[in-house]
Amino acid sequence: MAAAGFIGGHTAYPALELGAAYDKAIQTRVLGPLGMTATTLDHRLALHRPNRATAHAPDRHGKQALAVMAMNDVVIAQRPAAGAWSNVRDMLKYVQMELANGSLPGGKRYIAEEPLLARRAPQVSVDEHVSYGLGLWLERRYGIDFMYHGGDVVGYHSEMLWVPEHGVGAVVLTNGDPGWLLVRAFRRKLLELLFDGRSEADAAVSAMAKSFYAEDTEKRKLVTLPADAADAAKLAPRYANDELGEIAVRRNGPAVVFDFGEWQSEVASSHNPDGSVSFRAVDGGIWGFALEFVVDDGAQRALKLHDGQQLIFSNEYTFTEK
Repeated sequence: MAAAGFIGGHTAYPALELGAAYDKAIQTRVLGPLGMTATTLDHRLALHRPNRATAHAPDRHGKQALAVMAMNDVVIAQRPAAGAWSNVRDMLKYVQMELANGSLPGGKRYIAEEPLLARRAPQVSVDEHVSYGLGLWLERRYGIDFMYHGGDVVGYHSEMLWVPEHGVGAVVLTNGDPGWLLVRAFRRKLLELLFDGRSEADAAVSAMAKSFYAEDTEKRKLVTLPADAADAAKLAPRYANDELGEIAVRRNGPAVVFDFGEWQSEVASSHNPDGSVSFRAVDGGIWGFALEFVVDDGAQRALKLHDGQQLIFSNEYTFTEK
């Protein structure tokens, strides 16, 4: 998605650097015509606005706290896939255009109807109710067709949703983890309100939240925080990987901190069933990424980075002592 977006920007403005070309294309071809005046791709501008929502996530003790925003800077380099900062009113202008099949308020044509509707044709089947089109999730449930798409970064979760046959659209934005649970239940809640359905969404949100925090509590019981002193003694002061950069290991009282340069986090230690020792970042918003560094007790001190189900990394990355 990011590559396609940059190619589109380059096609529109070939004389500009790739990022600048994409930003200008989005401003002139999308945000400007749609009247989305509050939306920006500039992270610094968004984060310095006085009227903004601040990201939250469970901290090292499972309590809501400010999230580590530096993790979201990774989006800048792939912003065609997930880089816009917006608000409900601006995003509803986009939804309104979708409901009008490509026309703007007043009847002016923004995009031809044929390519707009082609995005809504099912391309990949997910289950009996859900399929994926071109950049849109398509769902038919209770005899109702609706479509949606959202975005997720640390501490922020969003979704826009519309029901074309009934001319109804909605946007939900959250500034806390696990906000994705609220976004999921929001679809059901909207259909309940529109079609006088049984009240299920409220109970579903409560059940999902209870399950999330119960599972989170159990996971935290498997780690030691602050990190075990004997385990921490096995760490080198600094590690490096040619592809991912460096890690500096610091002590802050009893706490062990991994400093990655762009961001840092306290780590907890754990003993794994295979006898190895690993460290996991635990600060707000990072715990959920399951970033685990396993200590390699070989001839040269090393850390192996992986997640248990390879959801983030398809390969294992080894950081060696520097």
